Amino acid sequence: LTASFGIRKREQNLSLLALPELRIRTARGYRTPDVSIFFSRIPTKPVPEFAPDIAMEIVSRDDRYHDLMEKVRE
Repeated sequence: LTASFGIRKREQNLSLLALPELRIRTARGYRTPDVSIFFSRIPTKPVPEFAPDIAMEIVSRDDRYHDLMEKVRE
């Protein structure tokens, strides 16, 4: 998925950045979405202090509903 977005779509003047497993600082600690997509603000630090515009989490059969809802709330 990340490769299909390209790391940055400069040829179309889009500021879009899609990164796999990027660690992000939240008010409660850290989260690492499977894919983070940024387009309104592009992070400049290795560990961004703001949420991505889209955070994608791949759900497996072993994931518990309560744990997934905790991620959504953050």
